[in-house]
Amino acid sequence: MASANVTVSTEVDIVSDLLKKSFSARQSAEQNIMVNQRPMPNLRATTGDRSFQVSWYTKKDWVCGSAEKKAMFCWPCLLFCPGTSSSWTKTGFKNMKGFLSDCKKHEKTKSHMSAYKTWKTYGSAPRVDSLISQARRDQIQRHNEEVSQNREMLKTITEAVLYLSRQELAFRGHDESSESLNRGNYRELLECFAKMDSVFGRRLHGRLAESRLIGGGQFTGVSPEIQNDLINCLDMIIEDEILKEIDNSTFLSVQVDETTDVSTKEQLSMIVRLDKGCNIIERQLGFVDVSSDRTANAISTVIKGKLIQHENIKEKLIGQTYDGASVMSGHINGVQTQLQQEYPFAHFVHCAAHRLNLVLCQAASSISPVKIFFVNIGAFCTFTSNAPRRKALLSSHNLEFPSPGDTRWYYRARVINVLYNNYQKLIDIFENLTDNPTGWDDETLNKVSGLLGYLNGFLFCFLMHIFQKILEQSSIVYSILQDKETDFQYGMTRVERFKIFVTSLRTDTKYSEFYDKAVEKVGPPVTRYDQRHNYKQIFFEILDSIVGMLTERFQDMERFKFLDLVNPRVFRTWEEVPSEKIDLLKEMYGDLFDIPMLLGQLSFIYRDKDFHKDSCGELLKYIFQFNLQASIPEAVKLLKMNGVLSATSASVERSFSCLKRVKSYLRNTMSQGRLSSLCRISIHKDILSEKEQASTLHEEVVKRFIEKPRRLAFLYK
Repeated sequence: MASANVTVSTEVDIVSDLLKKSFSARQSAEQNIMVNQRPMPNLRATTGDRSFQVSWYTKKDWVCGSAEKKAMFCWPCLLFCPGTSSSWTKTGFKNMKGFLSDCKKHEKTKSHMSAYKTWKTYGSAPRVDSLISQARRDQIQRHNEEVSQNREMLKTITEAVLYLSRQELAFRGHDESSESLNRGNYRELLECFAKMDSVFGRRLHGRLAESRLIGGGQFTGVSPEIQNDLINCLDMIIEDEILKEIDNSTFLSVQVDETTDVSTKEQLSMIVRLDKGCNIIERQLGFVDVSSDRTANAISTVIKGKLIQHENIKEKLIGQTYDGASVMSGHINGVQTQLQQEYPFAHFVHCAAHRLNLVLCQAASSISPVKIFFVNIGAFCTFTSNAPRRKALLSSHNLEFPSPGDTRWYYRARVINVLYNNYQKLIDIFENLTDNPTGWDDETLNKVSGLLGYLNGFLFCFLMHIFQKILEQSSIVYSILQDKETDFQYGMTRVERFKIFVTSLRTDTKYSEFYDKAVEKVGPPVTRYDQRHNYKQIFFEILDSIVGMLTERFQDMERFKFLDLVNPRVFRTWEEVPSEKIDLLKEMYGDLFDIPMLLGQLSFIYRDKDFHKDSCGELLKYIFQFNLQASIPEAVKLLKMNGVLSATSASVERSFSCLKRVKSYLRNTMSQGRLSSLCRISIHKDILSEKEQASTLHEEVVKRFIEKPRRLAFLYK
């Protein structure tokens, strides 16, 4: 008998099923299976002193049984002549005493003999429906072969799209005609693949017979529409995965910022930070052009539009982090206020990196000698701007000044660091140049004279030593805050440590150290300009300004002090759970926790030294490593909250770097959808790599690709 993919469930009483739906009414594939499945249950039926015998199935190979009806039937008649004998094909035979005599009578009937013959010879002669089925199978086989070829070509084209997207390379060329020597990265990459795969090459150039479509035309996969479709497919795969991650998360927070791209469009980027098991991950939700409307209402509408795609997110969204622009941080009608009206637990956090930057900017601008000092610092960077010979002069001595930047003091720290480590070398270079001015232009000599004056000035040298020490530490804090692995509690701890460090410098001893270092390098103040300053007053004023501004700008972070509850470094110092920190938690997120249960779980963690790890992240991983999360769920939630809350919006700025690489001066006309998709593919390489390793990526691409009507076949029959 021919086999097929259709099966008959053994859990169903076959006889009862046949009485409801006859054998002739079934598909041929189902008939082929059923005809050999004569049911032979032990009926356990009795008539008088005569009981059913299982051996009757062997003596009479046409007898079958129904456990549901507790009766015997004629299997051939039930299949091919239903209804001819009421006792053997309708109601069933139940008289155990007269079994043998009734069997003989039934065997003599013509209908039984005909049905028996049909049953025994079933499948030996070709049937009309079988011949039709064979033609259909041949058609299906040809179709499936075509589908395989189409899928292989689509797979190769997808690999080209993946490569260019991941590497942030341009797809199209200036001239993509067949005569061009450079037809763009996409076409040239496909041509490279064609050299290694002759079948793909013939199909790419439309020379394979199977590649010709019904109704004319050829599928080569090189059109801009196919490129955009595949880019969109990959982006939708990423989107689906992000949706799943958000739905499965416990908490999430958002980071939003804007930037102007190369075509002067205002691009808004949104990052979500969420927990995934014991890890904290960040996902980018795409770029949105907000050039036409940058009001708080418009931006909050964009953010809500991204969030509304997810269900049960009201209690998951616990934080929103932006810069200090009034449209974002305004407490009356800013974005943070409008968002918190719908998501009550989404407390606003002003980016800590921006705040630290503002602290240093204001400290510099509020004190006149310091403001002038940083203006003079900029002169060292502009000395080599658009001046290859000057740059070569410094490079020959292994010296290079980075650009200080207008807003990022992290880079000014690098400039001061170069000065600090090469102070005497710079003096020697500039003095040698002034002593041997031949061949140098007047502008260069003028600049060198000015820079040499700065280097020999006592005030300049004194301030350089002070800010080298301060900015060295602030750079470390910047690096920690901008690391996406940094949790909220640790980030705020590092800011507090920086404040303590600056405070510790405010002593007469430290002042004397800086003063003596400056004297050692350039001698005591001798010029009228240097002698008129009270250096001790300037020193203390700088420190007081920085400490005061740190206190003022970070005072609202006191409300997040409850996160110390899951700081492993202080577990051993607490004998019981601090009530004041629990009160802070109740005030901000009390409805999200079972406080009595949390207290008990924290007390257990504090007492058990196995939980005393070096960081919150290590503690969370330890809990998941040994599957302890079910026993301390409230503590795990608090640990996840600490990781999910974002202290900075640095991740959004990282997405801006990707934007600038993807949309460059030579690629400034791409559509908004294509731009957003290409950036997400580049940012979320990990999602696509995981699907490639699981061998599911190309199947998902096909699934997405055929959602749009295609003239080519991509689905197997």
